[in-house]
Order: sequence, then structure tokens, then C-alpha cells
Amino acid sequence: TDERFWEGEAGSTGVLLVAKGLGMVPYSEVKARWGNGNLYLWLNAADLDLEGKTRKADADLSGDDAFQIQIGAEGRVYTLEVNVLGTLTDAICRSRRPTPRDPMGRTCDRSWQSGADVDVDTDGTVNQLGDADEEWVVELTIPLGKIGQGSAKPGIHLRFSVSRCEVAYDGVRACGSWGMGERAGELVLDP
Repeated sequence: TDERFWEGEAGSTGVLLVAKGLGMVPYSEVKARWGNGNLYLWLNAADLDLEGKTRKADADLSGDDAFQIQIGAEGRVYTLEVNVLGTLTDAICRSRRPTPRDPMGRTCDRSWQSGADVDVDTDGTVNQLGDADEEWVVELTIPLGKIGQGSAKPGIHLRFSVSRCEVAYDGVRACGSWGMGERAGELVLDP
């Protein structure tokens, strides 16, 4: 997409926050747009040390720099994770039985495929300490039909949350989020 598509603050989370309510360091932000039967997400992560090793789809991405998106609709939670390499892990979560891997406290089925297109742009070199890493940006296109919104119209409200975890070269992990916690986030499909 053209960078002008993402201009403006409409549909922006602003800076993702750590558990204490402070802005995440390094800076991370997410923007959302929709149209043509798709939900478009722009995931921006400032990062001085790009770290990612997992290339297998639907694998555990917790050891990599990664974003996780959760979209709730019709009694389901659709979870998509993408790392700095563009590896996508997607699942549909239905029941309320808690599992340690799922922050929403649901059992998830990784055989579900979102049909999402992923494009990653990195400023720097992944897994190379000491070079001029600056940021990485993901553009994610999710077909609305795959998340139960094939006939989406303006005014639809969806539960929405996003988190980003940064893994330092020494393995220390720091995360920030938007829409998680006591007050769930919401995405409204406006015209």
C-alpha cells in the first residue's frame, strides 16, 4: 500500500503500553483500515536489535520480535501473530478452558488459516548485533470473511487487542499492548 494510506491518527492505537501504563520502549504503534472485503493493519515497531529465528508457519513465535493481534467476533477470538521475518501463526479460539499459551484464556485451534497476506519492511539486519537497526513495519491484510465478517458494513464493532514483544539479543523479553487487560479494546468499522 501507499504510505499515504496510513497517514493520520484515525484507527491508531497510539503507543503501545507496558503493564504499568507507560509507553513501551522501544516505540510501537498499530493502525487499522478496512475496505474491499479486507481488514488492513499497519504494525510499526522501533527496534535497535531485530531478532527473529522462526520461519515455520503456525510455530511458537515467543522467542522472536513479534506482534500478536486478537479479533473477537461471534463468540470466537481470531489470533494472528507475525514476527520480524514475516512468519505467520494464526489460530481460532473458541472455548473458555484456560491454556498457558493463550492470553485470552481460551483453547485455540492452529489448523485455522486466516488467509492473511504479510509484507515486512526492515531497516537493519535481522539477528546481527551492532549494525544500524532502526525499525520494522508489517502490513497485514486479513480477509474479513475469514474472521466472520464477510458481509461487514460500517458500524460493526469487534473486540480488538494487539501486543508486541521485543526480544533482546541476550534473550530478555519486553512487551507492550493495547486493548488488553480489564478494559478490552474495540475496533469499529467506520466508513
